[in-house]
Amino acid sequence: MLLINREKILLLVFVFLFFPLVSAELPDLINGNQNLPELKDPNT
Repeated sequence: MLLINREKILLLVFVFLFFPLVSAELPDLINGNQNLPELKDPNT
């Protein structure tokens, strides 16, 4: 039971730590891809 509880706590900690990072980086990646012509040049 303790191991399961610790695993759940670790999962919650990772979720709380990574969710704000991912949610903050996703718009930057999307905006960066749209704003950087260098990334569009090889694609187009």
